[in-house]
Amino acid sequence: MTYRPNAGAVIFNKHGKVLCGKRKDHGAWQFPQGGTDPGESSVAAAKREVEEEIGLTEKDGLVFVTEIGKTLSYTFPDGVGAYWKNQGFIGQAQQFSLFFWSCENPSTICKLGGTETEPAEFSEVDWKDWDDVVSAMVPFKKGVYEELQQLAAPIIAEYNKA
Repeated sequence: MTYRPNAGAVIFNKHGKVLCGKRKDHGAWQFPQGGTDPGESSVAAAKREVEEEIGLTEKDGLVFVTEIGKTLSYTFPDGVGAYWKNQGFIGQAQQFSLFFWSCENPSTICKLGGTETEPAEFSEVDWKDWDDVVSAMVPFKKGVYEELQQLAAPIIAEYNKA
């Protein structure tokens, strides 16, 4: 058994807040993320997931900043990830990319209805403080989000100073 390749997107604004979606299935807030297709780069996968899950592209002013450059993994606990476990995965190995977006009110622009091939995953989106995101994270992903915050926060601060 192995970890499923996965890409995620941290979208931040000029105030250093991060854009999260509220999952339709269990109500937890998280970043757009999903599986990386064979031959697909993590950046391309992150962009695709953002478009599929919240309907944003560069046409909406989304600006790619950088990749985090470190793979962050979590293992599915008992009762979680049965579909992926049946496919031979014990968890997910995530590579995150950072994006800047200047929108003040994301709910007016994000499209949460899913696509022709992907069902809607989020019921709403909003800007959140990092600490609030980490503290509300489901326990098995919390360590990933804590480390991601440590890695991304200085990059975000530097980008917003420019």
